[in-house]
Amino acid sequence: MPGKLNMMPVSSLREGLRFVDHNHQRATAAVRASGGRVVGWIHPFCAALHMFDADGKPKYPFSCDQLSEHTDFSQYHQFVERMKREVAQLSLPLFIFIGMKDLEPANTLLQELDFGSSLLVRVTTRNGRPRPVWNHPDSESDPLLSGYLRTPRQVGRLSMDPRLIDASWMPLVDILKSIGVSQIDLMGEFGYRENNELVGCVYSAARNLLPFDFEVLIREELVFPNVSYTRQSDK
Repeated sequence: MPGKLNMMPVSSLREGLRFVDHNHQRATAAVRASGGRVVGWIHPFCAALHMFDADGKPKYPFSCDQLSEHTDFSQYHQFVERMKREVAQLSLPLFIFIGMKDLEPANTLLQELDFGSSLLVRVTTRNGRPRPVWNHPDSESDPLLSGYLRTPRQVGRLSMDPRLIDASWMPLVDILKSIGVSQIDLMGEFGYRENNELVGCVYSAARNLLPFDFEVLIREELVFPNVSYTRQSDK
């Protein structure tokens, strides 16, 4: 039943570069029970907070973007109803990615949902992007990330120059690996195809997770707006 939201901050799985035993054990047990599979919900209710106004009309800047010509509030309402049904029956650990400025309003909306038996983990991100935020919103200024920015990184079977990796994802990658995650199902907002290119935070998250040998599955029926169009050049 909907009620108090018991969501563990992903940062609580770390203390500096050391894991916090209690939360780490809880997360490890939940992932073990799920066979290594977790769900990443990218920016829940982002469109409700930023794309549509109280009357269901596109807000600026979406009102001036061609994306708004290919979707509307009724489609978003249907999408939200699907998401509610999905999370209510979900038993997998759920990592919920929320923008810094959306923490309070998103939490209010999330409290209205029934999350079944899922372990809930919150990943705070930079606004408008799925990049995880740790101690400081600027990765270049974050002491937690300084080591990642300097140290060559083994990515799959390749050694990659750290300058080619978005260091903001590295603590999360290490956490996911340490608790036994092997598969990540992604859903949420936004995701669509523009000029045959995959655009939006859902696909951005996938691109940052795929190099690290996770099996990443995008649940397209649970991605909004999930449309495809060709952008017309401004006349």
